[in-house]
Amino acid sequence: MTLSVRLAAATILVLLFAAPALAVETISGTVTDAVSGLPLAGIDLDVFTASGASVAITGGSTGLAGQYTFVLPGPGDYIVRADPKSTDAVAAQYYNNVMLKSQAQTVIVGLGAAVAGINFSLPRGVVLSGRVTSNGVPIGNVDLDLYASNGEFLSAYPGRTLLDGTFSLGALAPGTYFLRADPDITLGQLYAVTFVGGSMTLFGATPIVVGTVPLAGV
Repeated sequence: MTLSVRLAAATILVLLFAAPALAVETISGTVTDAVSGLPLAGIDLDVFTASGASVAITGGSTGLAGQYTFVLPGPGDYIVRADPKSTDAVAAQYYNNVMLKSQAQTVIVGLGAAVAGINFSLPRGVVLSGRVTSNGVPIGNVDLDLYASNGEFLSAYPGRTLLDGTFSLGALAPGTYFLRADPDITLGQLYAVTFVGGSMTLFGATPIVVGTVPLAGV
């Protein structure tokens, strides 16, 4: 091997060893029951940009001790939501202890940062159930949209009727909500978009007051 070749090989080795590790950004924390203080396992974490767009993450579900860590696609300002299943009997929540995305505290993640302590204490919730019909005939496969008392859409609670027209949404924290049946004309659902109470708009819709016991017959 000539001197020039040896020098070139040595230079490549130096560059390889000097190359910095790829930066990885993470967010971690714990999710607990607000009443008992016990950790909650199997709770999904959803992430959004500061403007509200959904973000794909790696990981994002709590372990047995209620802990989670997920990897982000890069640095930025993020909104994080704990998103339990209805069977978990606790309500969804954005960081920091709010139900509405518009009120969520943004988590700022720098290049290569591991942001810890993004914790959630989820309130107990109940299930809202009912049936969608037209002239007494049940309507299946209809989308349901839930809104907060201020009119903000609650994306954490997607709903759809079963074939017999019945549905359930939850778990919802105590409060006032509005619910809309949103038929899809492409599925042959030739019905008007209608809120509980018969109004076609949020203004005039009948509010649904949720307490601490399941609410049926909506």
